[in-house]
Amino acid sequence: MDTLIEECWRIYKNFEKEDFLVKPSIPILFFGDYDKYFRSEIKVITVGLNPSKREFPSDEPFLRFPNLKDIYQELLAGKHYEEYLWALSNYFRNKPYKGWFNSFEALLNGLGCSYYNKGGNTALHTDEPALFTAPCCVCKESNWVKEIRPILLEAFKEWYHVRCKKSM
Repeated sequence: MDTLIEECWRIYKNFEKEDFLVKPSIPILFFGDYDKYFRSEIKVITVGLNPSKREFPSDEPFLRFPNLKDIYQELLAGKHYEEYLWALSNYFRNKPYKGWFNSFEALLNGLGCSYYNKGGNTALHTDEPALFTAPCCVCKESNWVKEIRPILLEAFKEWYHVRCKKSM
């Protein structure tokens, strides 16, 4: 997982001077309780297009990731990836954007899953691309999407691979 995190931040840093990358923000490798996901019998990952502008409100960009506010500059320097992973894993416990995620919750509950740790199985969510851009349509116009897609595919492979190892 460290390799995936490093790669996401590398890509973020490659584009941090671009106008379409909203700053401050963080790359969203996933939202949801990573550890509970791996302990879940049923594995569900939902996928969206581009993190919402509501994830990083302009008046309070770290509303949903308060533990990253004071260490943001150090994250950009390649430090504190454990805190970054913790923030992503705790997203649904700390003011998540329910307007979007609640629309999936009934379906997930029907599968015996939840983003909110209701029931036995925990779902994760990811976005493609993992970088928060404004407007969203820029992701269709830019070649950088080609860089992030393989990272997401690797993340899925790694999650699957870890699951297989744990069940052996």
